[in-house]
This record gives sequence, structure tokens and C-alpha cells, in this order.
Amino acid sequence: MQRRIPFFLLLGLILCVTSMASAQPSHVSYQGSLLKNGVTYDGSAEFKFAVICGGTQIVWSNEDLSGNPPTTSVTINVVRGVFSVLLGGEQGMPPLTADLLCDDAQLRVWVDSGQGFEQMPDQPFSSAAFALKSELSAEGGINDGDWVVMGEDMYAGVSGGIGVGTTAPDASALLDLQSQTRGFLPPRMTEEERDAIVSPADGLVIYNTTTGCLNYYAAGTWLQLCGTYPCTSVDCDDGDPCTVDTCDPASGCVHTPVDCDDGDPCTVDTCDPISGCVHTPIDCDDGDPCTVDTCDPVTGGCVHTPVDCDDGDSCTVDTCDPVTGGCVHTPVDCDDGDPNTVDTCDPNQGCIHTPINEGTSNK
Repeated sequence: MQRRIPFFLLLGLILCVTSMASAQPSHVSYQGSLLKNGVTYDGSAEFKFAVICGGTQIVWSNEDLSGNPPTTSVTINVVRGVFSVLLGGEQGMPPLTADLLCDDAQLRVWVDSGQGFEQMPDQPFSSAAFALKSELSAEGGINDGDWVVMGEDMYAGVSGGIGVGTTAPDASALLDLQSQTRGFLPPRMTEEERDAIVSPADGLVIYNTTTGCLNYYAAGTWLQLCGTYPCTSVDCDDGDPCTVDTCDPASGCVHTPVDCDDGDPCTVDTCDPISGCVHTPIDCDDGDPCTVDTCDPVTGGCVHTPVDCDDGDSCTVDTCDPVTGGCVHTPVDCDDGDPNTVDTCDPNQGCIHTPINEGTSNK
């Protein structure tokens, strides 16, 4: 038994058109892409079509309106996977008018390339996102087949402009979008996703969600269109005295931390969110009451100078009490242990040892 090769109907484009300007629509332009074993099919194939309502009821087929599945088929040439057919408008098909279509109408397609018919998945019978109205000639003929669907892409087979929101696109534009209530929305992506685009064409436009700017590609690099922000420093006031508030025309408000450095190495400089800059002196206290603790304004290092207890009296020994920090002046002991001298202290000279006259004694 010969193995059937599966088909896959990749995409269909459904579009209602009329055979004359004043008549009820009687034709549907159906365009699609056909794959066979994952490869675009090329060649002649037999097709059968039916419109289904309610999931089961056949209301139209390429053969008749009997409600039965079609037994006859139509021959369609598939070129590089793409085919096009006027349902209700060629190869003896009955007219396909709007009154035959229900709200949940589905199109059922069977395909045979010589190995038996294979039914494709039903498709909703409605205008696709890329559906465009075909033009009618003055004689009522249909200028159809100008649009080609290939995978996810659709392109015009003949030159001409596309109008959205207008029936008369500007002659200088390939695409003319007109609206007073909506705008044009380009693809939105991060900068990382933008940089992953393979071989971007010059003029390619995206919206960069990382920077919040429109980007366009030119001469091998991405360029930005960021505009300006209509702000002033007053607009940017964040109420924080620890920031300098300015406005950058390119990026908007900028809140720069206040520089509280007073250039004094003997202070710790901080910013109080209520009062602003605070310059706190470095604590050099070593806990010794017998030193004077200061900060060197050049190095910022602490200096501990001993307390000066000198009372200028050579007859006292001057010291500092490590508990109280007070100076203690202890009289000098001038006793030289010699019984032949009289030991005294001069406040200027210090100890004086005067010999005793013969025949006298200080004992």
C-alpha cells in the first residue's frame, strides 16, 4: 500500500469580493500556503472545499448546495507552496453569497496530489488580519490575485499603495495610515532583543523599551530618536535637601546627591534629609584626662598632647593625676644627706646646699 504524504495548510487569506459593483458578494478569494512533509509544495493538486456551520452542517461546497460533502474537485496550480482560488467564482462552483454564511462558519479543505484526499483542519470563515478589499474594474470584473501569502508574510503581486483609514492612499506612499484617534505602534523590544535582529535593513524602526526611545538602523548602527522633556528644575524638585535637582533635556529630571564635603579632614560630612549637610567633628577623645585631644587639620589624624602642669616653680615636681586630670605640684626633696650642709630650695634655682660654719650645727 502506498504511504500517504501528509499535507499541512499553513495559512489562508479569506476575502469577500463581488463580481459587479452593485451586486451581492458572490465570490471569496481564498489564498493559502501548502506544505508537504514540511516542505513547500510545488505542482498541481486537487482541492475540494465546503463551508460548515455548527461544526457539522455543510451549507456550500464547490460542487453544489445539497448539503453533502463534495465528490468532485477543482484543479489548482500551487507555485512554491502558494495557491489562490475564487470560491464560488471558478470551475463551475455555485455562487458563495453572504446569506449562506453563519456566525460560526468554518472552511473545510481537502487536498489530493495523487495519493488520495486528505482533510485539512477547519478554519474560521472570516476576514483575516491581513485581508484587503480588492478593486473592481469599471466593467465589474475582479482585479484579484494581486496579494500573495507566503508563510507569515504577505506582499503585493502588483505595485500600488495600501491605505488604512482611507480609500485614497497618497500616491507617494506605499502605506498610508490615517486616524484621528489612534497612532502607529512599531514593534517594541528590549535593547538586547533589538541587537539580536539578524542583518537589520537600513531604515528598520523599533521602539526600544530599555531606553524608552524610537530606534532606527542606518549605516551599520542603531540610532535613537528620544525627543526632549519640557521640564525645569522647579518641576524636578523632589523635596529632598540632600539632592541637587536639575532637568536634562534628553532624559528628564536628574537628582544628584549633594556634595557635603567641606574639605576639612577633621569632620565627618553627612547629609540630613531634613536639614541638609551636617559636619560632625571627629571624636579624638582617648579617655585620658592628662592629654589634650585635638585633630590635625592637615592629616585628619588625632593628636594627644600631654597636659602641661608646669607651675614655673623649681621647688615643685609637677605631674598630672590620671584619675582627676588635675595637676599635682609636689615639693622637691632637697635633703642631700650631708649633715654639714643646710639644704634649702630656691624657687628659681632649685635646691641649694649651704655648708655649715665651723662650730655650728644644723642638727
